[in-house]
Amino acid sequence: MRQTRMPANQQDESRKFHMLMGATVALLTLADLLLARVVHYSGVASTIISILVALASVAIAALPLLVICWEWRRKWFRTSLDLLTTAAWVLAVWILIAPLVQIAARSPAPLVDATLAQIDSGTIQTVRVVRWLQDFPCLRTASQAAYKSLWPLAITALFLPTLCGDARDVRHFLFAATISLLLTLGCFALWPAIGPWTIEAFKPGKMQAQIGTYLLSLKSQAVPDGKELAGIVAFPSFHVILAILSTRALWGIGKLRPFCAALCLAICISTVATGWHYVIDVLAGIAVVTSSQMLASWALQTPPRVALLPVCRNPAFTPGRAV
Repeated sequence: MRQTRMPANQQDESRKFHMLMGATVALLTLADLLLARVVHYSGVASTIISILVALASVAIAALPLLVICWEWRRKWFRTSLDLLTTAAWVLAVWILIAPLVQIAARSPAPLVDATLAQIDSGTIQTVRVVRWLQDFPCLRTASQAAYKSLWPLAITALFLPTLCGDARDVRHFLFAATISLLLTLGCFALWPAIGPWTIEAFKPGKMQAQIGTYLLSLKSQAVPDGKELAGIVAFPSFHVILAILSTRALWGIGKLRPFCAALCLAICISTVATGWHYVIDVLAGIAVVTSSQMLASWALQTPPRVALLPVCRNPAFTPGRAV
């Protein structure tokens, strides 16, 4: 059986992506080890062990599938390998980012909730939206559902394009998301905030109240009781960033475009409607994702999505063939 091969330009792009991700993971590991000493954070050792266990688990679980594809479905081997490497990079980055969130939360920078609320006072205050939705239970439930739909959307964006034969969009998504995470954590360390309920005087949800107490204890250099909490970054909104990046990754699947666009918009609105974010958090998230996509496109030399559409619409086009 003949093995299908990637065109040379796609091989170069894939190789560059893996080299960049490898260098990024190495830098994240070094940052974890060095910055943890500065803020006296002790959770990095378990992080390194978690990465090794997670990657070993993925490799063991995927090995039978790779063997089957190599022996009987050679044309599926490349797709399976792309899915495996995507899962490995996602796990490595996500596990390494978790300590950096805790380290950034321990920065000496003061909370800027009052400043963010003051900026919002010139546009739309979160408290107005939250109180308005109290009169519309259906809209409040819909906004909460939209807020929680981010992770299914992001997971779909990480794997579905590869299954549809376009791993390029997944590579761009993953590298841009990594850049966005680093930019977001830099902003969080410099301008930390809890959330609009601390200033705009509306009742926080259970998780919001827990995060407020948790972040305040970190700022006072106390060690909180219980497990570490994630999702403590307010400015900028990573919900907005990930929703936009996920939609961009799925944009090549024409039938999903209207659904993805509507869901992305709903997620961005829900960040304010559920009381989690200031409006300025949303605008900052858009700025971060725009910068990240430009950097990722430059590093990976990925053409803009609009430049790819005419090629994709040409029925005579096949990868590796001159048009």
